[in-house]
Amino acid sequence: MPRPLPRAAIIGISGYGKIYLERLLHHADAGELEIAAATVINRPEEQAACAGLEQRGARIHPEFHQMLEAHAGRLDLVLIPTGIHWHARMTLAALAAGANVLVEKPLAATIQDVREIERTAPSSGRFVAVGFQDIYVEENQEVKRRLLAGALGRVRRIRGRGLWPRSSAYYARNDWAGRLRLDGSWVLDSPLANALAHFLNLALFLGGESEHESARPVGIEAELYRARPIESYDTAAVRIATAGGAEICFYASHSCERVLEPELAIDGEAGSASWTAERGWRLQGAAVRTLPGRGETPARAAMFRSVLRRMEEPGAFVCGPAIAAQHTLCANGAHAATVIRDVPAGQVRHQRADGAGAVQPVIEGLERCVDRAFLSGKLLHESGCAWASPAGRISLDQFASFPP
Repeated sequence: MPRPLPRAAIIGISGYGKIYLERLLHHADAGELEIAAATVINRPEEQAACAGLEQRGARIHPEFHQMLEAHAGRLDLVLIPTGIHWHARMTLAALAAGANVLVEKPLAATIQDVREIERTAPSSGRFVAVGFQDIYVEENQEVKRRLLAGALGRVRRIRGRGLWPRSSAYYARNDWAGRLRLDGSWVLDSPLANALAHFLNLALFLGGESEHESARPVGIEAELYRARPIESYDTAAVRIATAGGAEICFYASHSCERVLEPELAIDGEAGSASWTAERGWRLQGAAVRTLPGRGETPARAAMFRSVLRRMEEPGAFVCGPAIAAQHTLCANGAHAATVIRDVPAGQVRHQRADGAGAVQPVIEGLERCVDRAFLSGKLLHESGCAWASPAGRISLDQFASFPP
């Protein structure tokens, strides 16, 4: 008898949920799973998508608890591409309903919520995978293996940066963008926790001391800034000390003029390496090696393949809570280390952006400041950035909850 197809459900099909739905439909069309249900809170705006799902036999529910209760014990996988403040509660509810989970990054807003998921998943007999798509890419895992084998000698520092301009429309797209809290729940939205989180997480993963382990942060220095009227920050520079001795420096902003696609650089005692998602890897040690880039869409495809494989092979790799926890620890630690400072008004220029009435704040000279800091491994205030303030710092060894 052929084995029944895994039964999958999705919570949310708008916004970023459209991307998850696209992958779900791809695997359903390939005969690899059955779409059993979807939670759609805005059905009038998603009539066509709902009709298509219902034609496949999926049931549409207006609320996620209702969906999980109706299908309890009969779902193999629940996809959660929702707002940050929903990740933990939806993940825990899906585990309680007997399903494995793929939840979009970050795993949770706070480290205590991550720890609860870490405790709950093993006893449920199900797994939780997190949507940090880049670490599912085989080339990135191969570089990790080479680093562990000593291809660059001892890794001293991993540097990362990304500048992604985001206009006022980006922050108006939902009720949680740029927020610290919403309806009593932590959100802690920011470039480090959200849009550019993939690349900070990849840096942490590459710094880990075993193949499927991320570096353990023990301290963080942080500078957090905003150039727009939001609760959280839109620009950051952090320097992270890890238990293994490597230092991780990361720079991110949404208040910039030009796009600088995310990149990583690894400084080892016997060589160096550089990476972008499109160009791939260049390792310069005893020999020069290159590995191709995959880009965002292939990375996401690799992630979904890994999650489906994990349902068949319990030992198959996914980005689980133990890896994702190190990212959340750094994101929480940055907030705990320092206050968010407003960039001086005279340092910010506002320009028209795409979209009706959308405005893009630009911190004058930010790109030059980030260039200097990135090349040297220094923070912005150490790199001649006149408006920057000294970093705050905090130990992460005993950081058990946010706020600490």
